[in-house]
Amino acid sequence: MDIQRAAELLAARSTKDFGNALKDRGDPFRDFYKSLPICILDAVFSIGVRYTSVVNVVNSYMATFDLTISRTQTDETEHTIRDFLTNVAKYDTVEDFSKNVLHNMQRTSSRNGILKAETCREVALVCQKHGINKSLSQYVRDAAMDLLKNRDGLMLGICNGFQALIKLGLVPYGEIIDTDETCPTLTFNTISRHQSRLVRTRVASNRSPWLAGTQVGDIYTVPISHGEGRFLCSEELVRKLADNGQIVTQYVDEHGVPGMDVDVNPNGSIWAVEGIMSPDGRVLGKMGHSERVADGLYKNVDGCYDMKLFQSAKKYFDI
Repeated sequence: MDIQRAAELLAARSTKDFGNALKDRGDPFRDFYKSLPICILDAVFSIGVRYTSVVNVVNSYMATFDLTISRTQTDETEHTIRDFLTNVAKYDTVEDFSKNVLHNMQRTSSRNGILKAETCREVALVCQKHGINKSLSQYVRDAAMDLLKNRDGLMLGICNGFQALIKLGLVPYGEIIDTDETCPTLTFNTISRHQSRLVRTRVASNRSPWLAGTQVGDIYTVPISHGEGRFLCSEELVRKLADNGQIVTQYVDEHGVPGMDVDVNPNGSIWAVEGIMSPDGRVLGKMGHSERVADGLYKNVDGCYDMKLFQSAKKYFDI
């Protein structure tokens, strides 16, 4: 058995073990909430503490107002920002609300911190001021598509941002869709561990405004840091992306040749894909941290590091 096959088998076993671990939890999504104010409580009270105390806060709030935690609530039944602020206002002070409802008087920091309950109220007030009353998902979806369709905007997702763009469908499709098993994804590196190092990437297509400062064939040295950077899709789809010029960058060796060896391709991505774009190129997603460029970095490793992503984006709007 060769090393590549052994690594793939190890990755498959790790994925299975991860799935079993989730199954053992009973409900793997028990800490995911559709309700925006519950998400705010969860996020704020997570600052600097064990998560068990956060669960207690959420449960106390839900029990006090006879609410049911659900992941499938409709817009008609969703607990809203307005509902949350109404509940807080039932108490003379935020301190009373924090003490009698949340049973938690934690502050955002031990020195000069404010009550976490007060932070939650302030965040809710900001949401209310801007007309955000329910789940952020629809607001984000509308704003994203308005940026792309009506304002000629650009989007860039790097590493985790790339993951978000893929999950939404913004790459490679150029719009937010309900993705399924036929869509591309990013998954665990074939070696089943985090990779943090420098790699070489070759520009395979520069049709994106983000890559206006590059030429096809240019090779850049890029820092990476990820555990789930393996780009996967069907052979049919990857060929279609290549034909459309949507594969923008690939992992390559010192001669500029794409490869599957872990020394070249750190995560085992199909066709050594490092970055892809939307059909019109205005949405770009890539794994390598091309934004981590500054004077004084990487002095002991030869290579061209600056893809001029942001300079190119600025020029796009200067035209």
